[in-house]
Amino acid sequence: MTDYYPDIKSILTNSCIAGFGKNALEIFRYQYRNNPVYKKFCDLLGTKPESIQETEQIPFLPVE
Repeated sequence: MTDYYPDIKSILTNSCIAGFGKNALEIFRYQYRNNPVYKKFCDLLGTKPESIQETEQIPFLPVE
């Protein structure tokens, strides 16, 4: 499987807490661009990637 977020392994194994926020925002923007279901969910909420500056603002998709 080679078609994935290029730095996903480094993000998941990154032991540096300070980098978490930056990585989480990058992943959010990636998911918004590449996951149609998540994009639609964010659009329905009126959430645009450029308006998200903190990890606490990232919408969590409710799933079971």
